Amino acid sequence: MASSVGFLLNGTDETAALLVLMAKWQSSGGGCLAIDTGKTLTTANQVVVPTFLVGSNVRQANMRITGAAGGGASSWNLTYSKGPKISTTGFGVLELDHLTLEDTVDGTQPFIYTTNTRLLIHDNTLNGKYTGFQDIIILGGPSYGSGFGGYGTVIWDNVFGHVNACVRMQATVNGVVFRDNHISYGKGVAPIVSTGVSASPNHGAMISGNLVETDGYQYMFQGSYTTHFTFIGNNLYDPTSGIFLASYRFETTSTQNYVYTGEQPSSIHIMSEGTPGSNFVLAPVESDNQPTNFLTGIKVAGQAAFAGGVIAPSITVNGGTPITGSSSKNSQVVTCPPGGSGTQYCDASGAWVSPNTSATSQSSILTGTTGNIGGSALAAGVCTSGAVSVNGATTSMVVVATPATYPGDGISWSGYVSATGTVAVRVCASVAVKSKASTYNVRVIQ
Repeated sequence: MASSVGFLLNGTDETAALLVLMAKWQSSGGGCLAIDTGKTLTTANQVVVPTFLVGSNVRQANMRITGAAGGGASSWNLTYSKGPKISTTGFGVLELDHLTLEDTVDGTQPFIYTTNTRLLIHDNTLNGKYTGFQDIIILGGPSYGSGFGGYGTVIWDNVFGHVNACVRMQATVNGVVFRDNHISYGKGVAPIVSTGVSASPNHGAMISGNLVETDGYQYMFQGSYTTHFTFIGNNLYDPTSGIFLASYRFETTSTQNYVYTGEQPSSIHIMSEGTPGSNFVLAPVESDNQPTNFLTGIKVAGQAAFAGGVIAPSITVNGGTPITGSSSKNSQVVTCPPGGSGTQYCDASGAWVSPNTSATSQSSILTGTTGNIGGSALAAGVCTSGAVSVNGATTSMVVVATPATYPGDGISWSGYVSATGTVAVRVCASVAVKSKASTYNVRVIQ
C-alpha cells in the first residue's frame, strides 16, 4: 500500500518518492504499488521510468501501479506541464489499472509517452483537464529512428473523457490492441489516430468494441501510412453536425484496412478515403430500425474495387460467370444492369450512382508553419518556443504541431493558440540535450 511505504497522498508533489521506489524495483527485478482507496498520488514533475543497458538494449523492470480496491477509487494526478507526464522507453512492461488518472492543472501535455515499453492499460478512468483536451497515450516517436517497439501493448476497458487523442500511434506501431473502451466529451481530429512513416507504415492493429461519443471530433479514426488495421464492432453515437465528417478517415497513404461496423448513425459516412476503393468495409447499418446490408470495397482477383451494394458489379470468382450488381433493403431485391464503374453502387431504384465524396472535406482545419525552433542546448525541464500567425485561430481551438525535422530523443513539443490569430509551439527537453532546429507544421482544429 502506498501509505505504508511512505507516500503522503495529501496533494503534495511526490514525484521524487515515486522515482526512488521505481529505482528499487529496477534493482529487484520489478514491483507493484497500490494507491490507497480514496487517496490521490500527485506528481508535479515528469516521471521518467528508470532504465538499464543489457548489451545495446535499453531495458526496464516490469512495473505495475494499481488502485487498492479497484473501480477507480484510487487516483493519480499528473500535473507536469513541460512534456509527457510519464516517459517510459525501455523494453519491459508497465501496467496501469483500476485507477483514475487525471490532470487538474496542465491540460496540454500527454499522459504517457512510450517507445519500447509494452503497455497494459486497463480498467481506468482517464480524464484530461476540462479546458485542455490533450492527448493521453502516445506510442512511438514521429520518425523511424524513434519508432515504437512495445509490441504486445493492449489498452482495454477504460473510460476516456475530455481528451484530444486517446491513443496516437506514431512510427512503427504494429499489432497494438485498443478494445472495449468508452470515449466521450472529446475534441479534435479523432480519438484514435495512426500517423505512421513511409519507411515502415503502421501495421496490424486491432480496434474493436469501443463505444465512441463523437461530439467534438471529425472522425472516430484517422490514419496515414497505416495498413492492415482491423476495426470490428465499434459503436458510434452523437456526431455533431458540421464537425463530424465520417467514422473512418484513411489518407492516400493508408490502404488495405478492414472495417466491420457496429452501431453507425445513418446520417453520416462510414468511410472517407484519400484513394477511393483502397480500403474495405462490411457494414450492416440500421436506419429507422430497418436493416440495410452493404459490402463495400470488394476486390477479387485484381478487379476494381466496388463502393456499395451486396454484390459487386461483374465480379468473376475462379473463372465463373460474372454476377451483376444488386442490393437489398427490407427484404426487397433491386438489380442493376451489368456495368457501373469501380466506384459506383447500385441504389434502391436500380441505377448505378457515384458515392458522395463530400466526407473528405478538411475545411475546418487551419494550418501554418513556424520558423526554426531549437538548435541550442537545453537543460532538463527547459523549453524554447516559437510562434506563427494563423488567421481565424482562437484560444478555444485545438492545435496539433508536427516537426519537419525530428528534433532528437528526449525532446517533446506541443502547440496552443496563445492569442487570437497566433499559435505558439513549445519545444521542451526531458533530459539535458541539444535539440535540432526545425520548423513546425501546425494544424488548428475548429
